[in-house]
Amino acid sequence: MRTIFLSMTAILLLAGVAGAQDKTAEEQAGIALESALEQLRGQALTIGNVDPNEITAYVLVVGEDGKGVAGLQESDFAIVERTADGSSTPVFPSFGTADEEQRAISVALTMDYSKSMPEKDIVAMEEANLRFVQRLRPERDHVAVVKFASDTKLVWSGEAHPRKGKRAIARKVKVGGKTALLDAVVMAYDELDINRDIRMVVAFTDGKDTASTSGPDEVVAMAEGLQAPVLAVGLGADVDHAALLELAAATRGFYVYVEDSRDLARLYQTAADLLRGAYVLRWKPNHPTGTNVGAAVFVSLPGVEQPLATGLAYVAGTSMTGPVEMLEQGLGTLPTEGMNLPEGAVLPPGMPAPVDPAAPPPSN
Repeated sequence: MRTIFLSMTAILLLAGVAGAQDKTAEEQAGIALESALEQLRGQALTIGNVDPNEITAYVLVVGEDGKGVAGLQESDFAIVERTADGSSTPVFPSFGTADEEQRAISVALTMDYSKSMPEKDIVAMEEANLRFVQRLRPERDHVAVVKFASDTKLVWSGEAHPRKGKRAIARKVKVGGKTALLDAVVMAYDELDINRDIRMVVAFTDGKDTASTSGPDEVVAMAEGLQAPVLAVGLGADVDHAALLELAAATRGFYVYVEDSRDLARLYQTAADLLRGAYVLRWKPNHPTGTNVGAAVFVSLPGVEQPLATGLAYVAGTSMTGPVEMLEQGLGTLPTEGMNLPEGAVLPPGMPAPVDPAAPPPSN
């Protein structure tokens, strides 16, 4: 799987609902949401923080029920690093959870008030953003809210307090005009708190960018500098799928398409819960400075034969993310020790068998 939210690119394109024309509006909405949850099932997503002396992977795990998976243990994760020369090396990271380690979150939410947004969709969008803020922790997390149409406006940036969030989200702005999505995303990146551990921008729209002066290159540079992906959310029949997919991929984020605005609240709530429930894997890089490294992360779930695959790419000895191609190479490498892999799985040629450095040396 290619991942976003995360140093890989998880692109989640939610399919339309076949036969919906024969259902009531309520039934259509229910079917659409189930379709969305189906797309989210059985995925692992990674947000990576790269430092010259330490690599941190925040791994979000979605189970077969479409909900975040809690209670996984260190033995359920394995990491294999691969470099351009084809060598593969197992990694033994420290293990924890974002809640246990009190990892702080910074999220910037963008909200579309262009002329294509009907009142019912604006109400649903505002409710979804409020649900997101309510799932965060005011004593630890940070939220910014950017509203946009032809122009952009920062309406709030501060601690994730539900009452302050509710006032900011309800604050009236002019509805109508064009869509300056990329300008809003750039403003959102400007508001992320670099001192928080897990950082992300949520880019929402129901249409196509028609007014931005900012370009994709500017967005990508900010995403790389802040190590923060974009969760792109597209709504309705007129959304520009190609542009949102490109935005997600370029920032190593992911894209979710929602057919009905009534699905937004559960989607945003699930996204916030996944951030809070992230698993934290940390290790020290062991490669010469400048080496491009693909770190593949494999997650074993109870009752699931194949491990979920995610990961990140980085440049050793720097704070730079690496080329996606390195991650793709890393994902071609499967570890066999400590994972519930299919019978007969073998290590790729030339890859050393995993050995825990904390284990005592074998006796002669």
